[in-house]
Amino acid sequence: MSFLRKSLVVNGSAFVGLLFGILQTVIVTRVLGPEGVGRYSLVLAALMLTTQFFSFGLPLSYLYYCQHDRANQRKYLMNTLWLVLLSGLLGGCVLSSIIYSRAGYFGTFPCWIYIVIAAYIPLVIESAVARNDLMVNLEARRLGIMSLVTSIGQVLFVLLFYAFGLLTVNQAILSFCLMAVIRLALGGVWMRWKVDFNIVPDRKTAKELLLMGIRQSWADLAVLVNGKISLLVIRYVLDDFEQVGYFSRGQRIALLVITAGQAVLPMLFSRWAAIESDKLAAHVERVLRFCFALVVCMAAGLLIFGKWILVILYGREFLPALKPMLILMPGTGLYLISRALIQLLGSRGRPEISAGLLLVSSGLTAGLSLVLTPIWSIAGAAAAELTGNVVLLVLLLLVIRRLFDVQLRQCFLMSKQDFQIIYKQLFSRSKHRV
Repeated sequence: MSFLRKSLVVNGSAFVGLLFGILQTVIVTRVLGPEGVGRYSLVLAALMLTTQFFSFGLPLSYLYYCQHDRANQRKYLMNTLWLVLLSGLLGGCVLSSIIYSRAGYFGTFPCWIYIVIAAYIPLVIESAVARNDLMVNLEARRLGIMSLVTSIGQVLFVLLFYAFGLLTVNQAILSFCLMAVIRLALGGVWMRWKVDFNIVPDRKTAKELLLMGIRQSWADLAVLVNGKISLLVIRYVLDDFEQVGYFSRGQRIALLVITAGQAVLPMLFSRWAAIESDKLAAHVERVLRFCFALVVCMAAGLLIFGKWILVILYGREFLPALKPMLILMPGTGLYLISRALIQLLGSRGRPEISAGLLLVSSGLTAGLSLVLTPIWSIAGAAAAELTGNVVLLVLLLLVIRRLFDVQLRQCFLMSKQDFQIIYKQLFSRSKHRV
């Protein structure tokens, strides 16, 4: 199966999963209301940030070393599984303690929620290793099944709680955390034949994985901080869960431009890590042309129909989310392209460059948010995030032009040859890879 077909299989499954995700979001949003959604979104942001930090980039490091040393894949797998178990348990305990001690910021929760949060971190990091194990050989169908089943499972849990009148912020958080269990169960079944407890973790391999993982994780952590910083600033500056809820729903619709497309990003990492250097620039240019075309089409559709989508999904109660949504829309499309370029730098062993540029972007976003949010409320936070995304993409394009000889003028408009390649990839049985 060609790379493009594999991408479409994964992206198609992610798109179907996205539809189930929208259904889950609609139910949660309409039941919890703006204040409940604000609390829920804030906890999810903390979960994602903590997961990324305490993963230390080990799932991606495992993928990187497997692509460069297939013969020792089992050794890398067992070392990675033990390392992420330890780091995940530590991260879970730290986050539970922070949420418990900062009740004035996050709100109060029953004791069992802190246990769920503590368990989620190691489970979701282990599931990321299982997913990246499938990425090694680009097992598109299994990746698609994993994405789809996980999304369906979360919807079913939410529907179950809703049907019995039990859906609150606590149950919504539990449903989100159970996704990690589903993903890990599937991944565990598929990679069980590679798990060998006779392989004892060794210091040299663990050190290699950890050092490369930390290099990779700074970029991914900065990506996540860049996407969540506005929510955290809004809560800090405005001290209002409702405003956090409005902004999160506007951001959610704006992110529809890229949500399904993000499923392909790890595949790009795997492809670019293995591709020959003399073919890299042309492949990157082609991918960027596809990305720009996708972003323009989806952003145009959401700009035209965004208001109706917002009202239909969440109700008129969430109309204050419209202004930040429209401001965020162009920036989220550009952010997808930035994420692709971050994968490129990581796949070629240069993740620290991405981390540095993301630090600049996140700092700019946070600084502008602190200035603009008190003046224009959540619209100011949206404007700050848009500015940060534009600056990030410009910086990344300049960097890849210099490092990989990518011709920027070849990155924006699709050519007749591109459409011919798409046709061949979709309808030909040729083994040609794009």
